[in-house]
Amino acid sequence: MNVVFRLHNILTNSLFITGVSAISFITAIYCFEIVARYFFRSPTGWANDAASFLFSVGIFMCLPRVTQDRGHVAVTLIYHVVSDGTAKRIAAIVAFSSALICLVAAVITGHETVRQFTLGILTNSSIVIPKWWITIWVPYAFFSSGLYFLRGWNYVPKTEED
Repeated sequence: MNVVFRLHNILTNSLFITGVSAISFITAIYCFEIVARYFFRSPTGWANDAASFLFSVGIFMCLPRVTQDRGHVAVTLIYHVVSDGTAKRIAAIVAFSSALICLVAAVITGHETVRQFTLGILTNSSIVIPKWWITIWVPYAFFSSGLYFLRGWNYVPKTEED
């Protein structure tokens, strides 16, 4: 199982770098758009669409890494007012619930992505591409995040004071 976990981590880290790069390209695109619009008086017709596509892809490529690093929102007060055994049980329930929600979301968004692929649905923008090129990252992100919740089911969040 350790090999599978290592491969999962490698994929997560690789796609995180790709996602951060996609988000960085947004800055470059908007800088180019500003120069083209205000200095050359020739605005692009594609910059906003490209940025929105990259934003969506980038966010969902980064989501599993945020979950892996436990960077998501967590309310940790309850873990400090109950016994260690109770805190571990609560943490397990939260992890399994979170994993279940993520895996169900992966199935739902996966069905939608397959529908978009099957029907050949295209984006409704100046850049016309198959919509599934953008949405394929959503089920991946939820599935991968669900796996990280399952992998960390026994983790009890601590604050800096602990």
